[in-house]
Amino acid sequence: GNTVHLSLIYPCTFVVRQSVKQVKDGIGLLRVTVKTVGQINAKGNFTIENFDVVNHQVDIMLAEATASVDKGATVPTTNAYVNGSVVNLTFQHLLACIEVQMKSAISNVSITKITLESADNIGNYDSATNTWTADGSGDIEIAPTDGSLSSTDYKSVTNDGILVIPGSSSGKSFYIETNINKTYRVNIPEITWVKGNKYTYTAEIKQNNIIFNEPNVDEWDSENATGSVIIK
Repeated sequence: GNTVHLSLIYPCTFVVRQSVKQVKDGIGLLRVTVKTVGQINAKGNFTIENFDVVNHQVDIMLAEATASVDKGATVPTTNAYVNGSVVNLTFQHLLACIEVQMKSAISNVSITKITLESADNIGNYDSATNTWTADGSGDIEIAPTDGSLSSTDYKSVTNDGILVIPGSSSGKSFYIETNINKTYRVNIPEITWVKGNKYTYTAEIKQNNIIFNEPNVDEWDSENATGSVIIK
């Protein structure tokens, strides 16, 4: 048999923009523009070019495996079966995830918006080196679904997390806005955000300042899928 290399990406496309093309009798025609996440280059490597993570918070996952297949056999694009055998594919997150959890010593405080400032943007990924490069920067804004804070327990204010291109946190900051007309800007201590990891920062609002702690670092896990595909 021949050895083949399988590459699966999730999602394969993402929405770039939505716009109303025309309105007639009060009904708008929605135009949706999508973009493929990546492609296989001439060397057989999976690549992503010019990915705008600031404006498209998309959890990109890649699975790769090799398998032996008989000459002339058809390699299906679903279920990962080759010659009647299951090929185990483990999906891995290509980005890093940032979570901020907060509490407040001041009563009735809610977070209205949290911004990761100067985040790396316009990313390029190559599976041959398993690395990202970034050509620009921008601000990623998150409006919490429920930003009300407790005085005792930390609570996430970044919804499903802020997705970032892996790399250094140097030069980046959190800008936090509240319902009591107080804002806070916190410079992020320099560490390397690694793809597939989740970084959980905890912070407490005090009467006159905010205390921000070093992050807890964990593997960024997702719920396992059924069958032969394992999301890790």
